Amino acid sequence: MSDHDALLAGVLAHPDADLPRLVYADFIEENGDATRAEFIRAQCALTGGYFEDEKERAALELRERYLREKHGPAWLAPLKMKGEPLFTPRSHGLFRRGFVECVWMPAAWFVAKAEKLFARCPVNELRVTMGSATTLIDVVQSPHFHRLTTLDVSNRSWSNSRNDFIEELTGGDTLTDLKRLRLRGCNLDGYDLDMLCRARKFDPLELDLSGSAITPEWIGRLRDAFGDALICDEPQ
Repeated sequence: MSDHDALLAGVLAHPDADLPRLVYADFIEENGDATRAEFIRAQCALTGGYFEDEKERAALELRERYLREKHGPAWLAPLKMKGEPLFTPRSHGLFRRGFVECVWMPAAWFVAKAEKLFARCPVNELRVTMGSATTLIDVVQSPHFHRLTTLDVSNRSWSNSRNDFIEELTGGDTLTDLKRLRLRGCNLDGYDLDMLCRARKFDPLELDLSGSAITPEWIGRLRDAFGDALICDEPQ
């Protein structure tokens, strides 16, 4: 394993930590990629840093945006090559703390490319761009699902088959590591909501159920279960 691969492996093994990313930035700067190194440091600083001078923050935000807009497409290009995780027109990646952490992908493509994706990027958020209940069940059953802390399957219309997906999603300890679940516009019914309330070890920071007609009784039960994490449309 090369030094580069070893340092990237450190980033992938500790996706929540900034230090492996900053060490990686030092290495690539020493090896001729000062621009990407600057970008990694800037995004890390903006994500977790405290700025005594807000002008300093504003200047860094402008620099980060410039680097992202000018060089981001080139940095994403290897992931968009034929056969790579972001090859399809419905796939895209978003940089956070210098690396691709959020991806938009069709459900079936995520299942097919997950191993390669997680070997390249510290991804923790999946936004599904298309997928049936069956392919979304495959996402949940993927051995890589536990790496996700955010799942967005909003605006899916599955009729009765939606229940099968929600049942799979909430079964066992599936949701243990998930901190943000977005099911906007999914027309959830009482059966779905009951399964969410009964999900084991599910302690989200965000549960977005907006776009579904939820009765006051169900909103009360959901608030009892999830507190301020719940986002929903209040009945008029």
